[in-house]
Amino acid sequence: LEARVEADALSYDDRSVAVGDAIVTVDSVNQSNAIALVNRHPSNELECEVVTDGSTLDGSFSGTFLSGDSTDSFNDIQFPDKIRPVETMIDFSGGITIMPPHSLTIVRIRQGV
Repeated sequence: LEARVEADALSYDDRSVAVGDAIVTVDSVNQSNAIALVNRHPSNELECEVVTDGSTLDGSFSGTFLSGDSTDSFNDIQFPDKIRPVETMIDFSGGITIMPPHSLTIVRIRQGV
């Protein structure tokens, strides 16, 4: 399964990293794909286009995103649930979904959709 990411750079001082990233995994037993979408920008939403098998995604797909109080939130022994997974539906229109700032979202898509 091919995955290609095109994203602007997020720069700090003399270093930079792509503002968006994606990883695709395939579950051949359950005939589904899991697509992890990352928006590294601390304050801006990211428009993300997903194309599978040459077709853009349209509709709502089950997914999970990591939720926290702020972009500075982290889990530790005292607060083990500051960042937690939240099940939700991820909406796509013409292959486009909007990713919240500083987010990780995993979208589950049945193969052949």
